[in-house]
Amino acid sequence: MTVAMPEAVVAITGASGAQYGVRLVDELLGAGGRSA
Repeated sequence: MTVAMPEAVVAITGASGAQYGVRLVDELLGAGGRSA
């Protein structure tokens, strides 16, 4: 993964990446915080 992200990738990440990021963080917090 390159450091400089093209606008196209940023647009895609901003759309689908937002929902995926929320689920990912939610699972990490749920597994690491609530279970522990």
